[in-house]
Amino acid sequence: MKIISLIAFSLLSFGACVDGTIEIPEDTPILIEAPEPEPPGELDNLVIGVYWPPTWEQVTDAQFDMLADAHVDMLQYVITYTEAQNMTILDKSRDRGMRSIIFDARAYGSDAELADMVNAYRSHAGLGGYYIKDEPSPAELDWAAAIYNKIYELDADHIPHVNLFPSFATHFTEGIDYKNDYMQGWINRVGGAARMKFLSLDVYPFMADGTFNPVYYHELDRLRSVALENGDIRTSAYLQSLGVEGAYRRPNEHELRYNVYSMLAYGIKYPVWFTYCTPDNTVNETFTEAIIDRDGNKTDLYVPFKTLNGEMKALGSKLFVMQSQIVYHTGEGVPSGVESLPAEYFVQPDNPNEDLLIAQLKNWPEGGRNYAMIVNKSLTEAKELTFNIAGWITDMDEVSKTTGSENPITINEGKVTLTFMPGEGRLFGFKPF
Repeated sequence: MKIISLIAFSLLSFGACVDGTIEIPEDTPILIEAPEPEPPGELDNLVIGVYWPPTWEQVTDAQFDMLADAHVDMLQYVITYTEAQNMTILDKSRDRGMRSIIFDARAYGSDAELADMVNAYRSHAGLGGYYIKDEPSPAELDWAAAIYNKIYELDADHIPHVNLFPSFATHFTEGIDYKNDYMQGWINRVGGAARMKFLSLDVYPFMADGTFNPVYYHELDRLRSVALENGDIRTSAYLQSLGVEGAYRRPNEHELRYNVYSMLAYGIKYPVWFTYCTPDNTVNETFTEAIIDRDGNKTDLYVPFKTLNGEMKALGSKLFVMQSQIVYHTGEGVPSGVESLPAEYFVQPDNPNEDLLIAQLKNWPEGGRNYAMIVNKSLTEAKELTFNIAGWITDMDEVSKTTGSENPITINEGKVTLTFMPGEGRLFGFKPF
């Protein structure tokens, strides 16, 4: 297990230079040690996933071409198919440089059946992993972990897929400690951080009554902090791309953008769109159209979906190796229980009433260089914003959303002025460190 320490000195923010020496205020404890290098062959970019990809009737070259064209990496299948059907899905995924999580009923069978399942798929280049369970209750963790560990022992290179409930699920109302009993309990049951490919949960913010649910921030921040406490486990979460009657609204382009960039600010390395295709309605849930409608046609969300995925991939080679150490909020409507931007942080909005997220990121492969993801929290308004930059900053660069390269930002008398679309985030790096 990787070890990351806490100290009482903050590397988030620095005071003024005195005789060339940077004064470090004693404010917020912060994780400062770099994680151990990943072994060769590990992933080097964000993994972009889709939940509810084309069902068997729509497993066609045309449908898979649309997925690949939109920069999708991972398809999450949660319907049981035969081995032959799964092989067709894996072939089409491989041929387009994608991978798929497949669901084979043998995962729930005897040890011999499970071994047969893994042996059938593990050498396929289109395999991403094996579906086990979406949203296990606390009572199901032991069962899910047993399958997880059996699969891991047979195939440590692919994902045994389990996604956790958020803390407001009804399962946690009877004295169950969500963080320690459920999240940490899950990590412990699968053998700790070394066996955890991604720590995953779902939380959707765009409510049917038109509001934004602030519990979204608490869920993502807990996920971020638990992952760090366990040695910087990579995290996954679900982006909302459809509505559910009486519960959630169908998001628009600006809301998709904010969902993406706020998740990146909180350090998500494997964002998954819920959903890609539109599921059939059930007894309990009536779904709006998602990115692809029930007939397999693109909806109005496909173009922003494709655009945002391209931006995530361009930024991803940088973001994938960064630690999201803390996420600050600014403005008059800061939700309770989140971190407000401290006065000594080295990037300050000229107007402190602007509603923003500012994430402090560390790039350890660059020697612990400071980066910041700044996100416009307005879902309706574009903003031109001026920021005050600390005097010790000598250089400021922006990571391009099209090329991933760094472009210099000119600091004029300690200020920069930047424009943001509704919900947009922008990634900046700073020197000397």
